[in-house]
Amino acid sequence: MLKNIIPCYLNIEIEVLFYIIKKKSTTLNDVSASLGVSKRIVKENIIKINTSMEDYFSVIGFIVSNNFGSICVNSNYKYCSLEYAYNLRLYLLKSNVLFNCCVKLVTHSKISREHLIRSLFISEYYLPKLIHKLNIFFEEFGITILNNQGIYCLEGNELSIRLFSYLFLQDAFQEVDWPFEDIPKPQQILQNSDKWASTKKRALYLLYTVLSIRVADNKFLIAPFSKDMMSFFEIIYQDFDISSLIHPNFFSIIKLGKSKKIEMLYFSFLSRIFLPYIFSMEQKKKLGKYFSTSEHPFCILAKKIFTKIASLINVNGLENDERKYLYLYYIVIFNAWCLLNDENKDVLSFYIPFTHFELPQNTLLFSKIKEEILSVVNDRKHTNLLSNLICSLSISEKKGQLSIYIQVIKSFTTEIFIRNRLTSFYNKQNIYITDSYDEADIVITDTYERFNKSSGKEIFYLDSIEDELILNELNELIRIKYREKLRNN
Repeated sequence: MLKNIIPCYLNIEIEVLFYIIKKKSTTLNDVSASLGVSKRIVKENIIKINTSMEDYFSVIGFIVSNNFGSICVNSNYKYCSLEYAYNLRLYLLKSNVLFNCCVKLVTHSKISREHLIRSLFISEYYLPKLIHKLNIFFEEFGITILNNQGIYCLEGNELSIRLFSYLFLQDAFQEVDWPFEDIPKPQQILQNSDKWASTKKRALYLLYTVLSIRVADNKFLIAPFSKDMMSFFEIIYQDFDISSLIHPNFFSIIKLGKSKKIEMLYFSFLSRIFLPYIFSMEQKKKLGKYFSTSEHPFCILAKKIFTKIASLINVNGLENDERKYLYLYYIVIFNAWCLLNDENKDVLSFYIPFTHFELPQNTLLFSKIKEEILSVVNDRKHTNLLSNLICSLSISEKKGQLSIYIQVIKSFTTEIFIRNRLTSFYNKQNIYITDSYDEADIVITDTYERFNKSSGKEIFYLDSIEDELILNELNELIRIKYREKLRNN
């Protein structure tokens, strides 16, 4: 979303920054090839990043390199690199006038021409150019900027305006800053807030503030034209009383009874999308179980889809009922979400981005799922997004088993130490210690081991249990080999 509103040079600088901080170490060639820019541009952006870090945060030498061409974050900032990166990202975004103009428009229901010119530090002749550029950007979301006698506001599909505002502000500001100038965080709306992580609380505060700004200007959501959608909203609303989590006065900003009910129904449903952590896995399975027997049209469609794909994702038989309920939950909620945004699926793709599956077996699974869903759902974009979701869920369920053989002969206590340490660190259903050398994926030994390199076994030499660095290397090897197991399943 942000990529389409800021200039290319800023995008590249931000991409270089986050590519480097996500790597333990990298090289110019690696960054250049991965981001599709020249090594010269990568070098220039590293210099820019280091200069900005020093200017804004007094951080000297944030990104360093050595004589071997390795590039990494300075070890002095290893544990706070992400915080610095997101702070710099917001600084860079705020340096762009088009971004700032967009923030002003989404954080105000109405804003005067004079306010925009004054706060953006621009001339009266430049403002129409900014508005024109933003209108082109907003077009794909079904939103337009209206100018009524020098008063600017967003008009269009009310749901699209709210969703865009929430996603845009959430992505841009993260935990770094609060985007609203004159409105504090509405901390009073949440009951038992000490049980919520700050990021989750902030998401709710942001949703509520966007809601309150629109409602204060009498911009209400209208009841869905589809009776099926309205009845589905009622099912969701009755399944979980969200008022048990939020303050009873949460919707007191809405005075009209009918509008309040509609807003509550929408909020209850949208919470399933934007605040999914409110609902436990058991609650999701319970609702999925209800969907499995419901004759509501959305549930019937989901059951048809599930029947088509069940064998592809290995969900067959009574023993897989709970998995079935979970899949039904996500399919029904997602289908309702798609149907609600039928005319504007571009908003959907920002919150449910399309995953590019690298492994051939995953690409094949996606293609098969898509083929089956197309026989039930006519809309190709809907089918693509839903297939992507189901394929991602299926891949996330994959489990692998990694076996470790301990062959230690120099010390009486070393074997039991390693065994106890590994069993306390790892789930034995996934990573376990075997007594069979032949079936082992990793062999831990304290002696020279002559072995067949084509066997696929990884030999790890461990001669001391007192060296934490060696033990950390062993843990890293186990994680790498386990990820390989998952990829190859």
